[in-house]
Amino acid sequence: MSSDILLRVEGLRKFFTVKRGFPNPVKLTVKAVDDVSFEVRRRESFGLVGESGCGKSTVGRSVLRLVEPDAGQILLHGQDILPLDRSHMQDLRQKMQIIFQDPYSSLNPRRKIGQTLAEPLRVHRMGTGGEIRAIIDRILDDVGLSPETLDKFPHEFSGGQRQRIAIARALIFRPELIIADEPVSALDVSIQSQILLLFEKLQAEYDLSYIFVAHDLAVVRYFCHRVAIMYLGRIVEQGDRNRLFEEPRHPYTRALLAASPIPDPRARRRMAQLEGEVASAINTPEGCYFHPRCPECREICRREYPPWHWIAADQGVACHLYV
Repeated sequence: MSSDILLRVEGLRKFFTVKRGFPNPVKLTVKAVDDVSFEVRRRESFGLVGESGCGKSTVGRSVLRLVEPDAGQILLHGQDILPLDRSHMQDLRQKMQIIFQDPYSSLNPRRKIGQTLAEPLRVHRMGTGGEIRAIIDRILDDVGLSPETLDKFPHEFSGGQRQRIAIARALIFRPELIIADEPVSALDVSIQSQILLLFEKLQAEYDLSYIFVAHDLAVVRYFCHRVAIMYLGRIVEQGDRNRLFEEPRHPYTRALLAASPIPDPRARRRMAQLEGEVASAINTPEGCYFHPRCPECREICRREYPPWHWIAADQGVACHLYV
């Protein structure tokens, strides 16, 4: 593995079993993540984009093994973390942290912020009471919060302040990788910009890498260096953000960009016409998963799932149009 690559995910797969029907329920398989591969470089923001239910959050949780993958490899510094036992994962999670979409539900409402931030340091025996307080004070200052924050409960803060607290909690161990699961989608637009600027500042100060899960293309284009587009549990296109946004290759990527709001009417793209609804992850279509909605569908698209094709060194796509 190149020294520039922090994380490599190869062939990641996670299926869930659900029961449907009454009174005799039938077990069905949901293909949440199906053969996903990508790399995250050091000090890079890697975006995972797609509609709700495409599997992007499951990918993020699988990387941390908050959800146990069914197959694949997750290589951190070249080491596959999937075979590691619980004790080794506990140590490894100091290097990888997560920030959730809703900061209120991810904070214990019955605990003061000081207790919430101090608990992981105590669990890992990271210092005495005074040393822990010094670490917390420094982190609070880095995220733009005052020491008075420690004596308050989560309900006493606004959404933006709660997200800063969640960011502070993620930074406690000075991790190398942070998975940000839609961290600004629940915030007002003005607060979103503040949080994104904070993410950028912290990335420079802490040498952080991000996996940035989002559905807002404008946010992804501003913040991420490289982007992967997901559809029904699979990555259909990925590459450098400038190339991907300016020269999208996959029909689904073009449809997403065409549907994204642009303030200047003269700059708006012609809306790509997509018919039908997103297929179920339980009953995925034969061939390419996108073919029932694709305006450029061919006969081979109905029969075979397209192989991955690198168009350039910084852009790849899974589409029969380029094979």
